[in-house]
Amino acid sequence: GNTSPIVQKGESRDINNRYLLGCKSSGIRYEQSCSFLANLNVQPAIVHSVFNDKLAKLSDAMVII
Repeated sequence: GNTSPIVQKGESRDINNRYLLGCKSSGIRYEQSCSFLANLNVQPAIVHSVFNDKLAKLSDAMVII
């Protein structure tokens, strides 16, 4: 089972949002994140296009703050 709460109904889990925030603040792209997760023996939770879409939304939210 998943233990990370869902942020909003139909949205991603909190842990995924935090991971994306870490990638964004560290300048890590999708390919690099996949390599990192592979070293941890973890499959990426999202595909490349979703990764980029969510990073774009995250960037918009960070500008507002």
